[in-house]
Amino acid sequence: MTWSHRFGGTFLTTSVPRTRDPAHPLPRSVRVFGDRIGSPVLLVGTATDTREAVLPADDGDVHLAGDAGIQRVADGFDNAVRALVAGGWDKTFR
Repeated sequence: MTWSHRFGGTFLTTSVPRTRDPAHPLPRSVRVFGDRIGSPVLLVGTATDTREAVLPADDGDVHLAGDAGIQRVADGFDNAVRALVAGGWDKTFR
């Protein structure tokens, strides 16, 4: 999924072959992210030009994780996509 806005474009992928790309965290890193979040997570794809890992958690929250840390985007995948498009999520890193 790609969307354009006045400052450029943003994208979100949920393709399994892309998720296996070496730029993504190893399974051990995903487990560490889940431990830091406090709920098991699953790596489903990437978002933004920085290729942050998209991590839905067992509790329904969707997080972005990368080199800078972890950000909670929203509760539920639909809400997370809306928040990413609108830029309306708490961008504080854990």
